Amino acid sequence: MKLPAITAFTIAVLALGAGAAPLAISAEPRIVSLDAGTTETLYALGVGDQVVARDSGSIYPEAAQSLPVISDGHQINVEAVLAERPTLVTGRNRAMSGPGMHLLEQANVDVVRLPDEPGVDIAKERIDVLGQRLGKQARAIELKNAIDKDMGELERAVKEMGDQPRPSVLILYLRPGMAMMMGEDSNAAAMVELARGSFAIPGLEGYKTLNPEAVVAAQPDVILCYADGLEASGGVDALLQRPGIKETPAGKNKRIVAMDDVLLSGFGPRTGEAALTLWKRLYQPRDAVAKVDP
Repeated sequence: MKLPAITAFTIAVLALGAGAAPLAISAEPRIVSLDAGTTETLYALGVGDQVVARDSGSIYPEAAQSLPVISDGHQINVEAVLAERPTLVTGRNRAMSGPGMHLLEQANVDVVRLPDEPGVDIAKERIDVLGQRLGKQARAIELKNAIDKDMGELERAVKEMGDQPRPSVLILYLRPGMAMMMGEDSNAAAMVELARGSFAIPGLEGYKTLNPEAVVAAQPDVILCYADGLEASGGVDALLQRPGIKETPAGKNKRIVAMDDVLLSGFGPRTGEAALTLWKRLYQPRDAVAKVDP
């Protein structure tokens, strides 16, 4: 991983450890968000006007897309963060790792680290932490109640449906010229579990290049992918032309489910909505191809 450049600005921050006066921090709340779920939560809490920078994955809500990008989701540009004069930098632990993060704390910036794990309880915990920190406790309760309402509706629907085999789901990460199979350790797989789907390739972890033999052997009932990636890669028709796809139940029946990236994997305030929506697409397909918008 590339270390942050040692420029005059960085040296000024490092000088704090030697007793220099702290860098000026804005009196107005200025928040930098380092992951998509956190950015969505901040806007949902009603403090979107205080967010001044984001990571590249923070594309929801649309208003966030106009903000400066200070992280690609893997590497944080610490100088760019400090240049925004933040009063708060927040994100999940995984997004807050890497060299240079200690510079933020040395600059008297409030750093709030949030748990990484995908899940309903953790999603609500993240909302709680940010709601408490930002004085938005009442709104945090509303957001958590909305998650519980959707999850309650999902539980009732599952009970009414009775015993049915869980559809097996293959999750693909698509980009132009690239197709990867996503593992059980992905956020998308955690959402499939919430939606009562089963994983088509048990034991698969990380991202693996699409393997036609493995796909055919798995015989998935449904192929799940991010909507933006599917569209950028030529859409459903192009996906069905990939080797092995047509030889699966998902390919033969055109059971391709595309969901908005942040909705599927963000585990933010729409966690319950995402689980309920995906459940409906898995068990109540209205069309051969289901497209889910944010």
